[in-house]
Parts: sequence; C-alpha cells; structure tokens
Amino acid sequence: MKLGLIELDHHVECLNSLCQIVEDSDFEITVFTTPKLYAELASYSYSKKYKWQIAEGDVTQFIHSQKAELEAQSLLFFSTIESNFNAFNKLNLNVKRLVRIHNAQTFLAQKFTWNAKLSAYWMFKDASYVLRKRILNNEFAARKTFLANTDFICFTSNEITNYVRKQQNFAHVSKIVNAIPITFNEHRPTANIKKAKTFAVIGTIDRKRKDYHFLWQAINQLIKTTDETFELKILGKPKGGFGKSTIEKFKKLQTENFSVKVWPNGVPQKEFDAEMQSVDVILAPIFKSTKYFLWEEIYGSTKISGSINDCIKYGKLGLIPDFYALEDDKKPLFLTYKNLDDFCDVVQKLMNGSTNATLHQDAFKPFSQKAIKEQAIQEFLKLI
Repeated sequence: MKLGLIELDHHVECLNSLCQIVEDSDFEITVFTTPKLYAELASYSYSKKYKWQIAEGDVTQFIHSQKAELEAQSLLFFSTIESNFNAFNKLNLNVKRLVRIHNAQTFLAQKFTWNAKLSAYWMFKDASYVLRKRILNNEFAARKTFLANTDFICFTSNEITNYVRKQQNFAHVSKIVNAIPITFNEHRPTANIKKAKTFAVIGTIDRKRKDYHFLWQAINQLIKTTDETFELKILGKPKGGFGKSTIEKFKKLQTENFSVKVWPNGVPQKEFDAEMQSVDVILAPIFKSTKYFLWEEIYGSTKISGSINDCIKYGKLGLIPDFYALEDDKKPLFLTYKNLDDFCDVVQKLMNGSTNATLHQDAFKPFSQKAIKEQAIQEFLKLI
C-alpha cells in the first residue's frame, strides 16, 4: 500500500511529526513537499526510507507534473493545505484524499461571519486579503470545490472533531473521520515539581494568540507579593513593533527575584529544545478566539493552541484558561485559571509548593509516539 504525504505550505513541524509517526509502517511512503521543508528534514533517519517529490520552481507547475505519481498512491494525506486549491482541482485526481484541517471555521463554516477589527492595520490586512485571494485568485470558490472533491476530512484534535460534529454551521460533516494529531510526547515528562522556578510562554509574540498584557499584569502582581525567585522564558520571535515593545516591557519588570530571558531574533530549534529541558511549567494565557484572515477561530473548539501541543511534546505541565475545552485524557496535563487573581494564585502555589504539580508518566501514554502511530495508521488503513 502506498501513502502520499503532502505539505506544500510551511508547516515543517507537522510534516516532521507525521513522517516520524508513519516510519517503519507497512506503507510505501512518498512525500510531496518544497525544497525548504525537505532541507530541514533531510537529516532525520526516515528521510532515506521515503521517496521525495520536491517542488523545484513553480509549485503550480510541480503539482500539474505530479498527476501520475499522485494517482499511484492508495491514499493522499494533506498534512496542511492553505493554498494551491485551483492547481489540485484542475488535476481531477482519481485517488482517495484525506485533508487535515487546522482552522475549522475558516474552511467549513457554511455561514460566513466577518471577524472585523476596526483599526487601520486590520482593515488594510482584510482588504489586501480579499483582493489577493478572492478577487485575483478566486481562492474562496477554489477551496470550496477542493473540499467538495475531498473524500475525508480530519482535524488536529478530538475536541475539534466533537465540536464540529455537534454544530449545525459546518459543511461536509459526513466526511469527518477521527483526528490525526500533529504532535506526540517526545521528551520525558517533568515529574514531581516541588517548587516551580522556571516558567515559559511559547510562540510568536504578537497580539493575536496570547494575552501578553494579561501575563505582564500577572508578573507585575507576583513580584510584589512573593519572595520566591523565578524566571520567565519568552520562547518566541517578536513580531513587529508590538512584539519588540512587549519583550522590553517584560525586561523592565526584572528584580533580584525575577528574571526574564528573551530571543529578539527568534529561537533556533536546537536551542529551543535545550531551553525547554529546564522549564517547569508552560504558561498559556490564550485568548478565547483568534483572527485567522477574515474568520474567527475559537481555541479548543475550532482550532488547537500550539501551547497544548508543546505541553504534550515536551512533557510539561501547562496553565491555561478554564474556557479551553479539553477531553478527559488531556486534563491531567493542565491546571486552569478563571481570571488574573486566580492565575496569580495558581502560579504562587506552584512556586511555594503548596499545589500538587505531579505529572505521572502514565498521563502521557495516550500521547506517546506508539499510541499516536497506532491511531493514525489504523485510520489510514480504514480509509483505503
């Protein structure tokens, strides 16, 4: 049996984990990707086991040239697709296709509701997106046709799968199959945190995903009320003026008891992995929703937060808002908060050791590479 993996956009971490998950399976694997993504993955052991179709030059022309190779697969799995819908539509492929969707509202909502933000910046961004994607490339219609011709659809978590199935506003519900996660537990869990000293907030530093002002308020409050010594690692690249001013605001909070570590130019992956080893708790002041182009995506319901995946991947305890929907198997990995005072109270208890912050190895068993591999392979075989 042949399994084709397609990643022609930019999600190298999704493709990497997927390639690891299917390694040593009974499938004959062909990967369709870009030179940039291949260069980042070429050093992994699986790279020599797979057949690689690399999109040198124009991606549209590459897709057209691959019709025979694409149709030779038993199943095509689109790890991510955010562009090139027209190119695939024109091929009229005669092969089963499974598409993993990362933003359910954007791709499947039958009723469009514009998530408007009344600022010059966002109005310009929205107008630019409509001009480029809808008027010049007719991408909305092309995406709709692409999904209509898709055999199966999956999401990145069971929470999203369950939410979409229960709602009335989503198309192609009958095509939805079990989730194919985008990560698995790769590092030994940090167990028996007696007194948490090192905290991290992860991801691009922008105004869309996390409430950095909330986090700043919390740290500012904590340094006035605790005698504990603690550190915050801001493990992400600042985006624009907002990102740069945010890290400067945190740096100004430093005292004898509180220090902050930042990476103004972003964090190389190897350095990121090394820094994560000393982190006790991941802080995730996630907004309830985020703007994805013109649409509103709800964290935990229509889109997964990267912080959830980071906790799973690195075996860390996470602190998240109580509105974030979690299935029972994920709940042992997280603590929750209701508001600013509650957040500070939880962190204070983590620092002085008065809360139970023990992560048992068994809690990560449902997210081990073996478990995720079995889940994915079983789903692929069912669909062929």
